[in-house]
Amino acid sequence: MSWCLKCNIGYEDHVKKCPSCQGKLVNNPETEKGEDITKLCNVASLQDAHMIKSLLGASNIPVLFKSKGSGEYLQIIAGANYQGFDIYVPVSSLNEAREIMTKADEDIPMEDVENVEADMEAVQLNALDTNVKQRNRLMLYIIFILFIGIPLVSAFIWYIMNMMDNKL
Repeated sequence: MSWCLKCNIGYEDHVKKCPSCQGKLVNNPETEKGEDITKLCNVASLQDAHMIKSLLGASNIPVLFKSKGSGEYLQIIAGANYQGFDIYVPVSSLNEAREIMTKADEDIPMEDVENVEADMEAVQLNALDTNVKQRNRLMLYIIFILFIGIPLVSAFIWYIMNMMDNKL
């Protein structure tokens, strides 16, 4: 595995330059930086990995993250990495990083979570209501065409045909 020390991102071994910054990749970031790293956690998305990197970076804790297996290819092809990302921090900062992560989880008030869930439910109900209204409107259009439009057009055609017959 190759790592970009500037971007703190891990890449597959065949990648020679960092696609983001064009910097040199190293095979072992521990020896390059002079300290060992250890896995802090695994997150589901690249956005989560960047949020954790920002959160820990605010406390001057360096963070490396790498996708599992073929996850980088999945990210490119499917737009999502279903295998997640491993987050690595220096061994010396592991306890501090865990405390920051725990505090960040505790800082989210449950009322906010419940409000978000209620808002999501309201959005889903609104979308369902909109779909029902659209379906009802479509049914009205079909009924109008069947019972008013077609007979009206038929009567008009019959009238024109009768007018043509009377002139001949």
